[in-house]
Amino acid sequence: MDHKRNLNYFNSSDKWYYIGLPIGILGCILFVSALFYFYFIPYQLPIGMLLTVIGATIAFLPYSRCAKESEIDEIIQLISENYSKELSDQFSFEKELVKNMEPLTVGGYIYEENLPMRRGRSDRMCRTSQYSVAKIFCMKYGIVVSAKSFSLIDSSENEYTDSYSFTDLDDVSVIDEYFVCKDQSKIKTSYFVVKKDGNDILRLPVKHDVAIEKYCNLINEMIRKTKNT
Repeated sequence: MDHKRNLNYFNSSDKWYYIGLPIGILGCILFVSALFYFYFIPYQLPIGMLLTVIGATIAFLPYSRCAKESEIDEIIQLISENYSKELSDQFSFEKELVKNMEPLTVGGYIYEENLPMRRGRSDRMCRTSQYSVAKIFCMKYGIVVSAKSFSLIDSSENEYTDSYSFTDLDDVSVIDEYFVCKDQSKIKTSYFVVKKDGNDILRLPVKHDVAIEKYCNLINEMIRKTKNT
């Protein structure tokens, strides 16, 4: 992972792109028009070529020093897959796992006020410099959660593993919240939440989808069955 390129991505701005783009478009119009003998100004052909090069340089040169959004997504996918495989190799829970409930790998960006943040130019997704990946094991007695948070701009990371007995838990759920940025814009975030005695004892960033909803329902069913026996 190239931490410097990732940091440049989070520190970059789209302003040069929007400055250079119209300059480049104007240059292209002048250049192409001159090729078909439509002249608007003297020396239109060289001026059009020059404006096209200047516009393209202003718009795209700053991005050459930055990681692409696709590169960051690939890094996260690779780390998440390797971590999930590492946990599968490390823990041998097969006999203790609840039948038909394969371990679920979840992940999401960590949103905090002081973390570098960047909204994607193409997909408008808001990425931060910190990411969390976790694997949830549903056992016959409770759930085991192994999680890892890591930085995209330096080598810092943190790992932990905790277990929670069904008899101690209220329920688990996926909740949606909104993170308020410094410019007062809002970003929708989702968390896998474990509750005990009315309090959140675990919050993991996740993607809110059908898989995590189904997993929560199955865990809650296990909690109810355990407490009713």
